[in-house]
Amino acid sequence: MKIHVTGSGEIFESYRSAFILNQERIRGVDFMPVKNKRFFSELDVKDVGWHENVRYWNRKEGIIVNDHRPLVEDAMESWTSQDLRGFFDFCCQLWNIDAPEEERSLL
Repeated sequence: MKIHVTGSGEIFESYRSAFILNQERIRGVDFMPVKNKRFFSELDVKDVGWHENVRYWNRKEGIIVNDHRPLVEDAMESWTSQDLRGFFDFCCQLWNIDAPEEERSLL
């Protein structure tokens, strides 16, 4: 299990995170600046802005689903520090992870 957080300096729209379990990304948070359509299908339009990807096994259909969920403003209010450390803390809080202090020092 690991948490991977990246970003480009002070540009907080470039921040991305991933929660990886057994070499599979099962959760992630990132920013999408424009709407994304797949082959002009209205069903595949992804929301603009901050969102969370949640991958899970759908037993009924027998497939892995990648669910894009927009982050509501209530969740975003807990991200008070607009830096990489604050983003890491925000993602840990969102996913109910208590990262030890020695792990946080690697940022």
